[in-house]
Amino acid sequence: MEIQIDIGGFSEPEETFRCSQYGIYVKEMCLEVRLIRFVDDKRQLKLSVHDVIDAGPPNGDLYLTVAWSGNTRMRLGTEIHTQYQEHAMEENPNFKKEVTIRHLVVVDGWECEITGRIDGVIVENDHQRVEEIKTSTLPGSALVQRDLSDMPQWRSQVELYLYFLQDQGVDSSGELVVISVIDGYQHRLSVPHNPDQKAYIENQLRWLISEREKQIVWYQTRQHAVLEGLPFAHDTWRVGQEEMSQFLERDLSEGKVVLARAPTGYGKTAASLFAALQVAYRSNRKVFFATARNTQHQMVEDTLRSMHKRGIPVRAVSLRAKEKACLNDVVSCRPDRCPYADEYYDKLQRTRLFEEIWDDGVILADKLQEVGSAHTVCPYELSKNLVASADVVIGDYNYLFDPSVQLGVIAQNPDAWMVVVDEAHNLPSRAQGYGSPSIRIETIWKGLHSVKNDASFYRFAAPLEKLMDWLLFEVQQSNADQYGQRSASLEEGIHEDLLNEIVKDIQQLALEYAVQRYEKPLSSDEEGDPWYEAAWSVLSFHTALQRAGEETVVIWQRVGRDRDGDLQVSLLDFESPAQHPDTGVELLCRDPSVLLGPFFEKIGAAVCMSATLDPFDFYQNLLGLEGERTCVHKFESPFPVENRASFVLPFVSTLYRHRTREHPRIAKLLEKIIASIDGNLALFFSSFAVLEDIRGRMDIGERKTLVQTRRMKEGGRRRLLKKMAKGEGHVLFAVMGGIFSEGVDLPGSALEAAVIIGPSLPQASLSRRLMQEWYEERYGEGFRYAWVIPGMARVSQAAGRVIRTETDRGVVILLGNRFAEPLYRDLFPSEWHLRQTTQLGDEIRSFFGYTESQPEQTVESAKN
Repeated sequence: MEIQIDIGGFSEPEETFRCSQYGIYVKEMCLEVRLIRFVDDKRQLKLSVHDVIDAGPPNGDLYLTVAWSGNTRMRLGTEIHTQYQEHAMEENPNFKKEVTIRHLVVVDGWECEITGRIDGVIVENDHQRVEEIKTSTLPGSALVQRDLSDMPQWRSQVELYLYFLQDQGVDSSGELVVISVIDGYQHRLSVPHNPDQKAYIENQLRWLISEREKQIVWYQTRQHAVLEGLPFAHDTWRVGQEEMSQFLERDLSEGKVVLARAPTGYGKTAASLFAALQVAYRSNRKVFFATARNTQHQMVEDTLRSMHKRGIPVRAVSLRAKEKACLNDVVSCRPDRCPYADEYYDKLQRTRLFEEIWDDGVILADKLQEVGSAHTVCPYELSKNLVASADVVIGDYNYLFDPSVQLGVIAQNPDAWMVVVDEAHNLPSRAQGYGSPSIRIETIWKGLHSVKNDASFYRFAAPLEKLMDWLLFEVQQSNADQYGQRSASLEEGIHEDLLNEIVKDIQQLALEYAVQRYEKPLSSDEEGDPWYEAAWSVLSFHTALQRAGEETVVIWQRVGRDRDGDLQVSLLDFESPAQHPDTGVELLCRDPSVLLGPFFEKIGAAVCMSATLDPFDFYQNLLGLEGERTCVHKFESPFPVENRASFVLPFVSTLYRHRTREHPRIAKLLEKIIASIDGNLALFFSSFAVLEDIRGRMDIGERKTLVQTRRMKEGGRRRLLKKMAKGEGHVLFAVMGGIFSEGVDLPGSALEAAVIIGPSLPQASLSRRLMQEWYEERYGEGFRYAWVIPGMARVSQAAGRVIRTETDRGVVILLGNRFAEPLYRDLFPSEWHLRQTTQLGDEIRSFFGYTESQPEQTVESAKN
């Protein structure tokens, strides 16, 4: 049986120098995961020279961060590499390029075949001189000070080639040629034969084989568990849940991409995980459970923990954002500043963490914090390192779909993974953001001024000065609209030659900047690194521009808006551009299918699930799901119809242009609704501005209130949910699309009613109008795709907080005349059974069985 797998998840970058002064690695490329071919039944291993060098975990500290784009850097290196080879062949007819070499060795009963390609071989009589060509972003003046001890991986590569030739009876010598991409300087280093090379190769291969044999044993354990029958996460199945799991299991086993719509409280998490594990264990795959928010992790973690306790052999790791995982006083991943980065890899080896950490099976964020604190290792890096040996990974959408942060272990071998996308209605808008980076003048200005006046750093200001001149010229063009914006095609809106030149300049300076900043820090860690942030924004923009097509347009923003949505005054009225955070240029990716479609084509199988995946055509189109591989399922609500009362009150308008007239009337109506309900209820508004305005007009007496605030932190969210759980009759003021309207459980008395104030349509903007134009041209559904469906998805999610279990009873009230229009009404879930009433108080008292007599407050009296 031949299986391609990923091993370890560790690899050295293409350009790595050991800085002996600091005892650290300066890293220019992201960690790679190479594919190694094992043929288990024949005990054969095929791998490359790079794989041999990469075998085993790295040592030392965590790495310096360098601002550069991997694709651009590699293209530049390839160009120089090719130019050198062509020139060498012209100068010396005995020079041969890209010479293939193979070496066979048997280790622990495994036949190992190592292959490589030597950049250059000069044949002189019976002697062969090996040349390995590398490129560096260090200038010649810095490069000449480096020796072989600064380049251990490159040196090992030449040593391997020399050993292979020696084993073939060929007399040989080696040379490492490092070429500066800045000034073309060629730094030549003679590489001698290594007498310990045979033992080195065997040790590296033995580590790989040992890891593979451990994985074989673990996969056999998983397969045996499936044959014996995996237990479900809970004692019993909910109504419809087992059927859902069976459908998903069938589709996943056929490699399908599934759109699954099921109402809130259906048990989608447990059903989908059970199906995915069954298929993954039978096919030697892994599962990534993707969430839109970190707050949604807990339900997945609890389900996996229950599975593990019930006997399922499962290793799961939960990925938390770096800022939330960090144990240091500041987020600064430098060995001299963070004890959790210092000797990070050495500590992992000394403590044998990777061998012991899986004893608990499910490694959640809190456990990683505990382990990190006990062993003084970074929990964030530890979680990413554990991905390669996990069966299930829980993480944000970014780790899957954002090209700039996608996990290498998935990007290198997507077919080995199955994906479950939770709350998938959020994915189109998130993916649009991945393809829509921006360059803000404020960011560039801060980066420029952080180095401009420092004698040691002023040379790093040059590319940012060039960029700033271009940005200021463009944003001051006179053809902006009333919002200070103008749009253009990629060809018309971007001076691509100039941007390419700026990117090249930044990348030529990036490594030198990173090293020099260690010698003389420019700012405190609390202030971050303004130059790096500016450089990275340019590189991210450039990378997105390179993959952009006709779906992407350019938007230049001259001025911004304040918190009330009013325009700020012109940029020209200020001395400092930093006072305008929105001013600059952005790309607008109007169609996320160009990013998501290729991902879903390559992944082993996937489930995209949500309570709001209607209409399916919208999500199929924007997720890029086409062809026979896609299938859809709609699971109806299993909950008793009589447990929900749903009303539409179309007697007021929630349109923006009617806010002065209507907000006082809406406030009065909400007061009467609150007075009619004894238990907890939530008022969901379309924005914070609307929430604050209407709340300021309301008088609800002594009734307890809880209010979602702008940029509410995790601690405040938890305290609010804890109070709601007590069921003491609180009124929650919150916004749709926020942290309380999606992905939270408020069962039983925690929430008895939800009032939705208007459809939560996206804010009017040039970007949204351009999206509408694209959707109309591409799909014939401009207004519906750009405005109505995203807004109504938020409505459905907010209303879905009310009914979470079979025994929950609650009321949903939709307030606004647009809810009565077919364009909006057709998007309501069928299980709502909405009706209009003018006697809402009586309806509510009857539904809840209130016995206390209260004066009736009709809707008619409220609207008047």
